Amino acid sequence: MYYFLTQMLDWNLSGIEVAQRTRLRLFKDHQIAAKIATRDYNRYLHLNIRRMGLTDADVVNLFNFFQGVEIYTGTITHVDDLHFPGLTRSFVDGWRYLYQDQGKLRVEIHVFTDQTMYEKDQVEQVIIYDRYGHIVERDLYDVRGFLSSIDWYSQRDGIAQTDYLNTTGTTVLSVNYTSTDQPLNGTWCLTYKGQQYFFGDLDELNTFFYDTLNEQNVGLNTFIGDRTEIVDPALLNMKTQARRFDYVHNIQVDDPNNPLTSPLGSVFKNEADHSNRLNALIVPTNRQREDLTARIPAMEVVTARQVYVLPQPVVPMGDRKRGKILCVARIHPQKGLEDLIGAFAKVHQQLPFTTLEIRGYVNDEKLNQKLHQQVVDLGLTDVVSFEDYLPSLSDVYDSAQAVALTSRYEGLPMTLVEGLSHGVPLAAYDCNYGPAEVVQDGINGHLVANFDIDGMATALIDLLADEAQLNQWSERAYRSAGRFSEDNIWQEWQHNVIDNHERDHEIQ
Repeated sequence: MYYFLTQMLDWNLSGIEVAQRTRLRLFKDHQIAAKIATRDYNRYLHLNIRRMGLTDADVVNLFNFFQGVEIYTGTITHVDDLHFPGLTRSFVDGWRYLYQDQGKLRVEIHVFTDQTMYEKDQVEQVIIYDRYGHIVERDLYDVRGFLSSIDWYSQRDGIAQTDYLNTTGTTVLSVNYTSTDQPLNGTWCLTYKGQQYFFGDLDELNTFFYDTLNEQNVGLNTFIGDRTEIVDPALLNMKTQARRFDYVHNIQVDDPNNPLTSPLGSVFKNEADHSNRLNALIVPTNRQREDLTARIPAMEVVTARQVYVLPQPVVPMGDRKRGKILCVARIHPQKGLEDLIGAFAKVHQQLPFTTLEIRGYVNDEKLNQKLHQQVVDLGLTDVVSFEDYLPSLSDVYDSAQAVALTSRYEGLPMTLVEGLSHGVPLAAYDCNYGPAEVVQDGINGHLVANFDIDGMATALIDLLADEAQLNQWSERAYRSAGRFSEDNIWQEWQHNVIDNHERDHEIQ
């Protein structure tokens, strides 16, 4: 069994979790058993999994595992299933039931309101008050309909303890908190298979989780850490024998422009210090493999790209929105979106038919406001749009005539590969790492020197100014996507990871 390790699966996925989903499908297509393993508690996980196009059987979560609710087919709790004798009930705000005793609020039930996803009056949480109006208990329900956890409150410090329950209502895991809602050392308590276990923190509990997964599957299992800053404290301290890899999704040094001399980031320092606990580091590009090998000579570094694409129907450029430039990127300083907006202002001045669509969720609200203000200041509000993230972007790519990327650093930008598969020519900064291994300069797009706003504008103008040439760019983009076919990517994983047993006997 292969486990791909991360922190959580949110409603809006990051590139790392999208890469995990892609890899999971790749492994399943080749009959290799694999799951995504998540650490954090999330009672909305079932919905997030479905939004990813996966099933509950594709994901194993620490809390669901020990609660025994990885797969749940039981009943759904509705308001009328809960009884509070002697209290007067009223419904307010379209989502709350209030239960009062002579005008004093004693119980509050919140219901899920989106009936495209939930049943009418399906319970979301129940809040219990004492006679003085203080919260003493909050019962939280999983979106699948069962009571999942209980927060217990102290009047002075807020949440004092959280209990996580199985479907019979028995506590199987509990944690105590300080006044700042952070776990105290030694306060995680797990009851599993009739025994009690105590853990100093969530990392220790996560180590036990990985070891338990390892022991329940016969043979030598493989664990691949994806969100390494979260999962490595557990992965590197597993007690049972397993193959262990870390996948490097991003830059490994503080200064991405100086990968051979800049200090290693803390995660990579830790990996270097514990090279005997990992079979290898996996990276998505050859350039990064060379740089990391030079920086951590004791560690084997192999290449296996994290994204593949399937052939897409050809959409002629004449059927797309003329002049539409697409940037798929979250709102984060890494993405250098202020450069792209600045470059687009120059493009639009020369090619008034052009538009820019920035599509991704917001990681940095202050930056988001700054970017919107930049658009206003440049007089581009009618031609620049900020759009939400979507799980599938096929239609978005098929409407675009160019894909742009101005990132400060990357691993292997999936948006560039996806753009090629939809016949969209590319303009990207030549940052570390990835664009240079996707963009064939002058063939399927243009590579632009980092921070060269004028160069980015020139590249986009060259792609979009001539409609006849644009069709040629598109034809070459479709053809070049074949380098990222499923077969080619699978061969990398097969040779460099699955069949790579050179260090199995050395891992401690």
